[in-house]
Amino acid sequence: MYEKFKNLSYDSQLFGYRVAELININDKYELLDILRYLKENNYKLCYYFVENDFDEKNKWIESCNGYLIDVKVTLRKSLENVDVKDNEIKIYKSHYLSDDLISLALQSGSYSRYKRDKLFVNNEFYNLYYDWIRKSVNKEIADYVLIYENSNKIVGMATIKINMPDAVIGLIAVDKNFKGKGIGGKLLQKVDFIAKTNMCEKIIVSTQELNVEALNFYQKNKYEIFSKKYVYHFWL
Repeated sequence: MYEKFKNLSYDSQLFGYRVAELININDKYELLDILRYLKENNYKLCYYFVENDFDEKNKWIESCNGYLIDVKVTLRKSLENVDVKDNEIKIYKSHYLSDDLISLALQSGSYSRYKRDKLFVNNEFYNLYYDWIRKSVNKEIADYVLIYENSNKIVGMATIKINMPDAVIGLIAVDKNFKGKGIGGKLLQKVDFIAKTNMCEKIIVSTQELNVEALNFYQKNKYEIFSKKYVYHFWL
């Protein structure tokens, strides 16, 4: 039974209830068995990630009350033939977690499944994104936090983790009052510079399929889609 799920200790501790990820499920009856087992063992939420949306698996997932909450789209950009240059985007070097950074982190998750799933009712979305930006600023889960300032206010932000041979963008956002001013493009240009400086081969970023604005933005900046994952939630 234990090979059919992973206990997610981080999510469980952050949310205050037991959370698991389903793995290695081969048919509907196996899924029903593991969901029953998890419920009996006081799990409240399960995630299930599926690689495509056209096979029989999706039908029996939905028949077992799996809720398709997100399509995670991952894009990448090769740096092989990219000429990079530095710009006015700064590297945030303080460990102080400002209100501006918290606000931008929350704005970056506007299409997040943690915000869109209405069964999250205990500030899960806020707690997750607050912890994400806090740990990024403290360099626990990010190597760089990039910022763009306007009149001493941080109105653009991106976090980067160097995971050789890739650079991975974690959070990225431009304040809603400053969109359309080219700040997002400057942030990506700085990401190019940081990645190339660290001898990375590619930049990786993920977003939601519903976030058409973000998808268009990345593709305009030479990112290409290379994978999709269909994300289901089971509430027990």
